[in-house]
Amino acid sequence: MKFEHIFSELKNKIEEIDGFELNSHNLIKVLRITIEIVEVVNLPGNEKKRLVIDLIKRFVNDSKIDNKEKELCLEIINNGTLDETIDLVVDASNGNLDINNIIDLGSSCCAILLKKLLEKKDKKKKKKKRAKLKF
Repeated sequence: MKFEHIFSELKNKIEEIDGFELNSHNLIKVLRITIEIVEVVNLPGNEKKRLVIDLIKRFVNDSKIDNKEKELCLEIINNGTLDETIDLVVDASNGNLDINNIIDLGSSCCAILLKKLLEKKDKKKKKKKRAKLKF
């Protein structure tokens, strides 16, 4: 299957979901649908994973959501959270799930994302302070 064909299938499946609007909270739904579609593609596991990530990244970039939400979705993709989530899903489906590892993984992913968000917020506050001081 070619990328464009698979991407078209992904868009069609998501359009079938009544009232679906992409945001950082339901990015995992997009991941689930994408994994289900790519499952039947005849590729090695690491190539399937790369395909899933590329498809979701394209879907987010092509979406018409506001820029803040798009940036947050892309941050989740680019910081490795989605990558680790795919590994978690694969491990769960193969019966290789160690619950203590999941808790550690989830904690570290959340901590990384929270740190990035707080850094962005601090930068914006500093810019506003500087702008006020100039007047």
